[in-house]
Amino acid sequence: MSTYGAETAPEESQAAQRAALAKALTVDRFLRTYASGPWILVENGSIMGYFDWVPEKLRVGKWHPLSAVSLVGLFLLIVNNMPESFQSDIEKVEMLFAPAFSLKWYMSVVGFVWTSILLRLVMDKVGPIVLATYTMQSWTMNLVRFALLSIAPFVVTTDSSNAQDVLSRIVSFGLKFLRFPALETATTTFLIWNLILMPLVSLVFMETAEKRKRFLVWCFSFRMVNIHLLNLPIAIFCAILSSPIMTSFTAVDLWYALAVKYAYLLFYLLVLDRLGVHLYPIASPRSIYSLFMWGVGYSLCYGTFIAYNRFIDRMS
Repeated sequence: MSTYGAETAPEESQAAQRAALAKALTVDRFLRTYASGPWILVENGSIMGYFDWVPEKLRVGKWHPLSAVSLVGLFLLIVNNMPESFQSDIEKVEMLFAPAFSLKWYMSVVGFVWTSILLRLVMDKVGPIVLATYTMQSWTMNLVRFALLSIAPFVVTTDSSNAQDVLSRIVSFGLKFLRFPALETATTTFLIWNLILMPLVSLVFMETAEKRKRFLVWCFSFRMVNIHLLNLPIAIFCAILSSPIMTSFTAVDLWYALAVKYAYLLFYLLVLDRLGVHLYPIASPRSIYSLFMWGVGYSLCYGTFIAYNRFIDRMS
């Protein structure tokens, strides 16, 4: 749907657009225009015409005044809630991964292989640009954590004099840092896509039965089922069930997730918006409704933190 205009345009038009795009998107110009302008670096705020289906008022023009205010407010909220210490949170990292060659270790290895294969399939179909999406960044976080779970029994040590100490610290930090963000982003993706976006697009934007059928066939394709349905049980195993002892998430885990979510918001607003990549039009800073979506995103972060801790308490 987002690439329809570009895919049906004449080849001459495509070639001209690519030439203009290469000239407009040099690194030097991208950085320099942060201060001098213009803010939008592509024609009509739609890269290669891929996002012409997004209303123009969400692609070009000034931000809503409250968007910038909210962005600063979220930053101050995250900074104000920064934990006083992160060290105590990784002292028991050995509780977060299963021993080598145990059943859960083998399942983690399989999880790494499976998520790697799916990432390759998606990238072969769409290209590396797919990594700019929230969905695939979440998927990649779980992939990386599966990799860390697979190698942790061989590299994590409590002996600070060991030559592997640096690698041990990196793996230990990675296991802790990614644990809740990988789960929270997967949960957000699962809930928003399956309960809001997919039904909305199917019932409202697919105007005929044939269009609706094609859309649903795409939604339930092998790749989409994995990244939008199976992503949740995969993330639950990766963050909770892969550990020999299920441990509750802490305030530090919550802060990591809030910081990761804010980092993606900055990336979306300060990079993708300038390039005319409107993956989530309802989050456009030019609309007051973006504040609602940002609020929903952060509310889900807190909500999943509480819900999963209750789940862990009941399972323990």
